[in-house]
Amino acid sequence: MRKIKMVFVRPPFEGMETYKPPHLGIAMLFSYINKVFGNSVKCFLLDALPDELSTDEISKRICEIRPDALAITVKTMQVVQSLDIIQKIKKNISPIIICGGNHVSVDPELFIKCGADFSVIGEGEEALEKY
Repeated sequence: MRKIKMVFVRPPFEGMETYKPPHLGIAMLFSYINKVFGNSVKCFLLDALPDELSTDEISKRICEIRPDALAITVKTMQVVQSLDIIQKIKKNISPIIICGGNHVSVDPELFIKCGADFSVIGEGEEALEKY
């Protein structure tokens, strides 16, 4: 059986040049996926903050991986960059695009209108269980 490939993305944003902490939410989702799905899902992380990736670089890497699913975490200061990544990906490949994070919980329809397949409101673990 083929492994499902899933890419998690934390887009870039301004103002975090000196402090680049790991994303706790993504780490928790990785752990959850490993526990529930085991080796049937291969997860990748593209974290723009410590890796200093632009939206172009992230989009290129996503297209190289060719994931079945793409999960983008979105804080308010990352909305523009997140939507840019979605548009670039949709031009080249067709993964299921899932957006989550605090801004998505506030305005889920924005991401659906801009090309995401799912907007997750609340905890990502609950949504992944249904997926």
